[in-house]
Amino acid sequence: MRLRWLVMFILALTSLSSWSHVSLLQISDYHQDQQLLFDAQLELQLTPRIIDAIHHEIPLQFVTHIKLNRRDQFFIFPYNTELVGIDYVTELRYSRFYQRYTLHNLRNGNVEHFNQLNDALKTLGTLAGFRLTNLNQMHSGLRYHIRLKFELSYWTLPAPLLTQALIHPDWRLSSPWFELPVQTGRRR
Repeated sequence: MRLRWLVMFILALTSLSSWSHVSLLQISDYHQDQQLLFDAQLELQLTPRIIDAIHHEIPLQFVTHIKLNRRDQFFIFPYNTELVGIDYVTELRYSRFYQRYTLHNLRNGNVEHFNQLNDALKTLGTLAGFRLTNLNQMHSGLRYHIRLKFELSYWTLPAPLLTQALIHPDWRLSSPWFELPVQTGRRR
């Protein structure tokens, strides 16, 4: 019990000193073939500790959280209803033998290889034509918004690195929730 409180205390202290390494460059939504889709481009800036772990061939998992919410109101109390919630994991690894970086999307099984880390990070931060829902599931006159968050899943690290990640803020690669009101009339 005391260990759990100690871990929570350390997490609270390190989260106060952490800074975001993820910034939103662009996000937009559109309709195509009766589907709501969106595009987003994130800029990922890795700390030297994270880059060092990659170059030591430690696979890192990144989680992209995507939500489509509807804003509702009960009397005077506003609330959000989640219509779509998608969390998918992408693994980034490096091979010294092949001298290349590999992205493995664990959601759909896609694998891509890159010669440069920056190219892999650009692809990791890109969502293009991401389908959220059928337009028949949305009602006109209601307000919807897309929420997006990106983070490093440090809980999947090997034990020695996990201990370091719990203590050191350089492992806090996480974005705030980015939000986009859905444009109901846009088509592509």
